[in-house]
Amino acid sequence: MHDVKRPVREALQQLEKMKMLESSYAEVNRYQSIINLFANLSYACELMADEIGERTGQRTEDVLAEYYKRAGINVE
Repeated sequence: MHDVKRPVREALQQLEKMKMLESSYAEVNRYQSIINLFANLSYACELMADEIGERTGQRTEDVLAEYYKRAGINVE
C-alpha cells in the first residue's frame, strides 16, 4: 500500500527546514504563512476525498491517489 500523504508531508517538512535556516523575522513569517496555507489545502483535499469516497464507495486514500496522479504528484 502506498502512503498517499507522503508527498504532502515531505513538502511540509522541506518548508519547515527552509524556515529554520532563515534569520529574518519577515522571512520566517513568510515561510510559516506558506506552511499554514499548504497544510490547510492538504486538509481541504482530504475532506473532499472523504466526501467523494462516501458517495462512490471508494476509500479516501484511493480517491487521493487518483487525484494526485491526475495532478502529476508521484505517490510511490
